[in-house]
Amino acid sequence: MKHFSFSSLFAVLAVILFMTSCKKEVALEPNESKPSDEIASNRAPVSYGVTLYDGVNPCRIIEMDNATGNVLAVSPPCFYIDNSGATIALDNIKGICLTSWGQYFLTTGTPANPTLAPTSIYNNALFKVNPATGQCSYASTNFNSGTVSDLEHDPQTLNFYGLRNNSNSIIEIVDNNNNYGTYNGPFTIFGIDPGYVLKGLTMVRDGNGMYLVGCATNGNPNDPAKLYEVPANGGLANFLADLDPINELAAGHCGIGFDIDQNLLFVNRNNTTPPILPGLNYVKWNVPLVPITPSFNWWGLGFNFEDLTSDVQ
Repeated sequence: MKHFSFSSLFAVLAVILFMTSCKKEVALEPNESKPSDEIASNRAPVSYGVTLYDGVNPCRIIEMDNATGNVLAVSPPCFYIDNSGATIALDNIKGICLTSWGQYFLTTGTPANPTLAPTSIYNNALFKVNPATGQCSYASTNFNSGTVSDLEHDPQTLNFYGLRNNSNSIIEIVDNNNNYGTYNGPFTIFGIDPGYVLKGLTMVRDGNGMYLVGCATNGNPNDPAKLYEVPANGGLANFLADLDPINELAAGHCGIGFDIDQNLLFVNRNNTTPPILPGLNYVKWNVPLVPITPSFNWWGLGFNFEDLTSDVQ
């Protein structure tokens, strides 16, 4: 009987270790299924935000440390390489989120870049993204109800949720073994104050459970940004609080995110007139919130955010 020598055994182990260390993340492609129900116990020590599209400069993904608020990295502009090897620029990003199985997804607006035709499948689309490199993998397109902004992922239902292009209606994205190709809605959100429009959406978990929170503003710089609990499939919103200071958060875009470890809600500053600088304010999350809840400058200094990831695990 032939026996392995010690050197042969060492060689086999070395090969196994090499193959393990060289294993790369596989991008989501059409007809590739996601993990079924894997829930991460500690989703991420960092958060990501995607910058607001100005129609000229591509959106960028900003990595931020959850504990300190420091900006750690700025990714290259997002892109997708199609089956023919052509690179598709994804300049116009409308939402970004973290899934319960530890991957990041984003949505595009229309057009996803200025060169694309209105009928391109890359407009109003859902992509998996590597937030460090900006490289994306196509999942599906919302052909019927348009852009999905302020993307969120529910780790219990495994569905995605987003606003219908920063409006008072919500879209649900479901995986029916079709790479999240089923778009339900839009479902109307009632009970938002007259003149106010939802422009931020985040998943929150606290002692009351897990639910969606929206942030709304109107066009008046003297009126506060408002927080609402938002029903995932439409219906009556529940008012939570007005946000202070009014001069930092009123009358503009209010992308939001939540981190359960810090128990903080983050809100994009709308007024960036000096001495106010672009970046994020934080709200210490204690439910019920007081009717006028203060917020404070914290992180993301220098960036104007369309959307932020949320960590509710």
